[in-house]
Amino acid sequence: MLKTIVIFLLFLMKYIIDYVMRFRAIYVLFFCLGLSFKGEWVFSINDSLYFEPSLSSFFGSKEWGLASKEKKRSLVDDFIIREAAFLMSKKTGLVFNPSFYQKAHKKKRELLINYYYQTEISKMALDSVRFENGKKHLKEERFVYHILLGHSESSLRVPVERTKEEALNLSQKIIDTLDFKFFKDAVVQFSDDGSAKRNFGELGWISWGATVPSFEGPVYDASPQSFVGPIETSFGYHIAYIDSVRPSFYSSFSDQEFYDALLLRSTSKDVSFLKTLSQRHDSLIFSSRPLVFNDSLIFSSFTKNSSLFNKNDIVSFLKTLPDGVVCVFGDQSFGFDWFSEKISSIPPSSRPTIKDSSSFIPVFKTVLLQEEAYNRGVSRGLNRRDGFLKVFNSYKKDLLYSLYFKNLVNDVSAPDSSSVYSYYLKNMDTKYKKPKSLYLKEVRCFSRATADSLLGLYIDGEPFDSLVYNYSFMFNKKEGGFVGPVERSYLEGSLYYYFDKNLKEGDVGPIVENFDNSFSFYKVVSVYPEEVFPFNKVYNRISSLLYKEKQELVKNKKVLSFYKDLNIVKNDSIY
Repeated sequence: MLKTIVIFLLFLMKYIIDYVMRFRAIYVLFFCLGLSFKGEWVFSINDSLYFEPSLSSFFGSKEWGLASKEKKRSLVDDFIIREAAFLMSKKTGLVFNPSFYQKAHKKKRELLINYYYQTEISKMALDSVRFENGKKHLKEERFVYHILLGHSESSLRVPVERTKEEALNLSQKIIDTLDFKFFKDAVVQFSDDGSAKRNFGELGWISWGATVPSFEGPVYDASPQSFVGPIETSFGYHIAYIDSVRPSFYSSFSDQEFYDALLLRSTSKDVSFLKTLSQRHDSLIFSSRPLVFNDSLIFSSFTKNSSLFNKNDIVSFLKTLPDGVVCVFGDQSFGFDWFSEKISSIPPSSRPTIKDSSSFIPVFKTVLLQEEAYNRGVSRGLNRRDGFLKVFNSYKKDLLYSLYFKNLVNDVSAPDSSSVYSYYLKNMDTKYKKPKSLYLKEVRCFSRATADSLLGLYIDGEPFDSLVYNYSFMFNKKEGGFVGPVERSYLEGSLYYYFDKNLKEGDVGPIVENFDNSFSFYKVVSVYPEEVFPFNKVYNRISSLLYKEKQELVKNKKVLSFYKDLNIVKNDSIY
C-alpha cells in the first residue's frame, strides 16, 4: 500500500511539473511544493528562477530600489543578456579559451589579494560593539525620514547662525508636538538639509553600516512608525521617523558571506587609520619571515645594464639582468626572472616605475607582500568563501559576456564597396555635404548706438579695416578682427541675414546683438559655398558605420535567439 502511495505521489509531482512548465507558470510549482522565497521571481532561464534580491545585489540596492518600472525592465533585460551569454559561453566551450583562462586566473589572484587584505585589516580595525549590533541589524533595512537642525558648529555647506544649544532646544520642541501628518510641512519650515525642499526629508531605505554610527544606532533601536531624537551628529541634531522595515539583501547571504559583510561594515572608515594598520600588518609579515636583499647584485646589475634601462618598462629591463639570488624571504630565494614574471601580470599602466637601483627594493617588497597575501588567502580557504566566489564569478560572467559577443561580431564580414557607395549616394545630401560658410571681419561695440554710428561712418566712406582697428573692443593684432569660417548655426543662427541674403565678398551686413549684450556688424571676407565630400574621403567612415550596423544586427539577432534556446521567461506582471 505504501509503495503504491509513493508511486502515485511521484507520478503526481511529475504531472504538476510538466503542467507547470508547459504553461510557463513556474512559480506555481514552488507553491505546490511548499517552498518560499523572498521577493517575487523576475525571470527564469532553463527553468531556473531569478529573484529580486539577485538583481538588487548585482545593481546595488539603492539603484534598484530607486529605479522606475521602466528602468527596472531595462535592467532586467541587461541582466538576462549577461546571464544568457554566460550560459551560452559554457555551452559552446568558450570557458576553455586560453585568453579567458589567462585573464580569469590573473583576476582571481588580484581579487584574492584584495580580499585577504580587506579581511585582515577589517579584523584589526574591528569595532566589537558595532559588530555585535550588526548581528542584529544588518539583515534588515529601514525606510527613514528626517529633519536636520544645524548650528554654528555643525559641518554644513551653508552656515547656520543658531547656537548648538538653540538647535537642541528647537529640536526638542518640534519632536514633542510633531505629528507625521504634518511632517513634510515641518521639514520645509525647519530642516537645514540642502535637499529638504526637494525630497521632504526622505532618506529612503537605509541599510545598517551605511550611515554614521551616532545616527544609525538610535534609528535601528527604534520601532517602526515612530519618531526618535534629537540625534546628534556632526551635521547637527536630527529628528528621525522610522516608517517601515524590510529584509536587506544581506538576509539571503550564507553564514560565511554574512560574516564577511558584517566584518567590513563594523570597521573604522578612517582612511589614515586603515593605512596605518595596513603598514603594521606588512611589518608583521616581514618580522615573521625575515627578508634579506642582495644589495650588491641589485646595484651591479643595474649599473652594468643601465644603457638598456627604461623607467617605463621594468619587465623588459628585469629580463635582461643576469641570474642570481636577489633576495631571501623566509626559507625561499627569488631572482630577477621571478619578479619579472609577477610584475608582467600587472597591467602596463599600473606597473611601478624605476628611477635608480634603490627603487627596486620597495617594488620587490610590494611583490613579495602580494605573493604572501595570495598564499595566505589560499591556505586559509578565502578563495572558497561565498563572498569571494560571488565577486570572482561576477567577473567571469562579465568577461565571458565580452568574449562571447566579441567573437560573434568579429565573424561579421566587412561591407563591400558597392554597399558603401550605395549608402553614400543615398545620404550624400544630408550627411556628407559641407554647408556654406563665411569668413568674416568683425566690428564689436558695447552699445547699439555706437554700432549704428560706426556703421554710418562705413557707409560714408570710412575703411572697414580702420573701424576694426580703431573702435572694435575685441580687436587684437594676432586675430586681426577675423572670425571663422562660420556656418549658419554660428551664434545660434543670429547671422542668418548674412547667409539667407547671399552676401558676397566685400559686403557688410546689418548689426547683430550678441549674447553678452554687445553689438557687432561684419564684413564678408570670403564665401565658401556648400560642397559634397568626395566619396574617397568618406569611404572609411561609411564602411565603419555599416560594419558596426551589421555587427549590431547580428548581436540583436543572437539576443533574440537566447529566449528560445535557453527557454527564457519573464514575469511581466511585476514591472
